[in-house]
Amino acid sequence: MVFVLSGCAQDGKNNALSPDDVIRVTGETPDLIPQSQQYTDSILLGNGVTAYTIVIPQTAGEHINFAVSELQDRFEESAGTQLPVASETTSTSPESGKYLYLGAVECLPTDTDISEAALGVSGYILKTVGDDVYIAGATEKGTLNGVYDFLKRTLNYRYYRPDVWQINDCSVGTYYLPAFDDLVKPDIEMPSLRTDALQDSVATGRRYRIYNPTEIFIPINGTNYHVALGYLPTSTWLDIHPEWYATEGNEATPGNVLRDDYNNVAQICYNAHGDGASYELMLTEMFNVLKRSILANQTDPSQLMYAWFTQMDNYIWCGCDACKADQEKYGSPAASIIKTAKRLATMLEEWIEEEGIGRRVSLAIYAYMNTFDAPTTFDEEVKLPENIALYYAPIRASFVSDLKDEFNSTYYENLKNWCELLGEGDLLFWAYNGSYFNDYLVPHYGFDAFQKNYEILTTEFTVKMFFGQNDYENMAIPDWGFLKNFLNAELMWDCSQDVEKLIDDYFNVVYREAAAPMRKYFNSYCDWYNYAAEVNSFEGEWTITGSQTINSTFFPLGVLQEWLGLINEAYSAIAVYEQTDLATYERLYDAICLESISPRYLLTEIHSGSYSEDDFAAMREALNNDITRLGITALGEGGGRW
Repeated sequence: MVFVLSGCAQDGKNNALSPDDVIRVTGETPDLIPQSQQYTDSILLGNGVTAYTIVIPQTAGEHINFAVSELQDRFEESAGTQLPVASETTSTSPESGKYLYLGAVECLPTDTDISEAALGVSGYILKTVGDDVYIAGATEKGTLNGVYDFLKRTLNYRYYRPDVWQINDCSVGTYYLPAFDDLVKPDIEMPSLRTDALQDSVATGRRYRIYNPTEIFIPINGTNYHVALGYLPTSTWLDIHPEWYATEGNEATPGNVLRDDYNNVAQICYNAHGDGASYELMLTEMFNVLKRSILANQTDPSQLMYAWFTQMDNYIWCGCDACKADQEKYGSPAASIIKTAKRLATMLEEWIEEEGIGRRVSLAIYAYMNTFDAPTTFDEEVKLPENIALYYAPIRASFVSDLKDEFNSTYYENLKNWCELLGEGDLLFWAYNGSYFNDYLVPHYGFDAFQKNYEILTTEFTVKMFFGQNDYENMAIPDWGFLKNFLNAELMWDCSQDVEKLIDDYFNVVYREAAAPMRKYFNSYCDWYNYAAEVNSFEGEWTITGSQTINSTFFPLGVLQEWLGLINEAYSAIAVYEQTDLATYERLYDAICLESISPRYLLTEIHSGSYSEDDFAAMREALNNDITRLGITALGEGGGRW
């Protein structure tokens, strides 16, 4: 559902509302066009007509083509006009017409620096020269990001969640071309969210101006995130080289390798049990897999990507003498994986140099589970070279609080220790800041920590990539999941933004006439959660501790009933649409209903004794029906609760 607001601009110039005129939660579309924005005398749109053409480089790729379609679709939607597109030729030179130039066109002004040094991989320039506009990044991704800024500052466009965005009606009146002269870089150079299950997840990620993980990380032999057995598949190597897999002691046979709870081989041994010749064979095989994976998955050699070099997702580690020696010497099992990663990184560097096409790949290793603690001995054996990135994943931290909260001091200090080893390599950060993964329906509160963590990670550390993990298995994300995604996407770009204003904007656009009761519900949710956490001494650490809050002290009957009463007020506020615009009514109803799921779930889990048997059965049936209808197919990671 697309929202169109008419008449937010006057003939002549686009006038933003003054702050004194803004009533924040009214259901009206916010004005995002800067009040201080200056304009040229060139007409961008006049009564739904434009003289502008989009011009793209001769070798435009996927992101540029997507940028073209976004410009064309939004101009059609806003003004009913078609923006033609042409590849750059002598007939599209600046003096020959009015143009929106995208990417590294040849006629880019000579004093314009669109290098990665100037813009990073996501930034862009937005520049008006005469009656033309140049939108360009060091990468096509950066150019696409700039297109969204252009749309925001001309058509008042912003994307909030799948199928919900705002845009002005510019079909009537005169709209002048802004005098752009901007260089924009995000605070987090490679902002990322996990949006796998969302409707059209690729488009969603692009419209949020974030990376999907698949755009950053190279799968290894088809595996992602935890790839050790992708490098050394057991079906091929277990019987031939059992010493490549973790065992409890030194003896390595196919029958005594360590296995996880699902009877799968648990980990590899990063020392090949101390067998030097076997270790070299293992490195050769790993590198062959790495090389094949890069060639298969890095379609643009100029795009920086990270190749996973990460352990399996468990706390099992090899107990052979070689692995024990590493741990004893360096104070962390991470030493074993670091040393092997360094060997592979050298081989990778040599191969890229020989290949000679400027391919850009670094290895990414985890600080996670067994390898979470930084080595305590800092010598050259464990210092990371430039082409190894550290992916810091503090799974036991509390994302209810910020990283400098007393509870998180261990994780904060450990990150500082890792940075002593990092050198020129990239620092990547995995935040478990959206959901409890044993139960997606339990409220996970992190709103007070979002902005603080971005400030910490961008001022005290140089985090290149931040990955915010939310519920990634459901089309609809309960417990304010879409709001969390929107806020994280916005704050990764500019962590100095007014968070309350961002939340107000979201409520105004997403809930329309129901904005006020839904905002009241959200405020109560925030206030109560903070109070209940303090009273119950709940720290919110780890991704499975939400179950500790499923009790009547944390979520009393009266509080849940208050929230559901506000949900009913929200339904009443949109009732008029049921007769006048059924599609809008259904979209709004479902958006409101989604935020009823968590309190209704908590009622059925905690307060069944407060209802008659028949009423409780009806409540549970209605809840289950709404869960299914909204597209919540997984109640916890992997499909169900742990």
